[in-house]
Amino acid sequence: MAKIFIIAGPSGVGKDTIIDGVKSQIPDLEEAISYTDREKRMDDKPDSYFFVPKDKFDSLIKEGKIIEWEYARDERRYGSSKKEIGRLLNSGKNLIKVVGPKSLVNFKKLFPGQLVGIFLKYENLDILKDRIRKNRPDITEEDLETRYNQAFEDMKCEKDYDYSVENPEGHPEIAIKKVTEIIEKEL
Repeated sequence: MAKIFIIAGPSGVGKDTIIDGVKSQIPDLEEAISYTDREKRMDDKPDSYFFVPKDKFDSLIKEGKIIEWEYARDERRYGSSKKEIGRLLNSGKNLIKVVGPKSLVNFKKLFPGQLVGIFLKYENLDILKDRIRKNRPDITEEDLETRYNQAFEDMKCEKDYDYSVENPEGHPEIAIKKVTEIIEKEL
């Protein structure tokens, strides 16, 4: 039976960096693409999201094509494509997927016995603002403060995950190694 490895954590913790590193170590892991109703950014990878307008996102939810979703900081939504996840699981592939920290509960209901939750966290929340500024130099102070406050809320979800991995500042290879070891052990 194929497994789904859920990667979650607060904003700026390095989820995409960790997933890219893990996939280089375990190349047969497939990343399930999510929907979002936000605008595409300059630094988005070509296959990072299915970008849709807000009304289309609403329709996808109503039609049951998005199996879970969460609001991000400024009313942007991210959600998992039922078709995409089903296609990958039906092909027997193991998945790695970024979700919002609260979404694990929905995944556990939908995929019992197939799910492994890995929560990424900061070594110290004091570095969060610097890390976000480095990754998003054009961020407004208001958005930065919103992300910082949301990080405190997101950290409350850590207890719901099977594993918790610290991503130390400047050394993502340490977290990549730990997450890779967890996935290899679970496979």
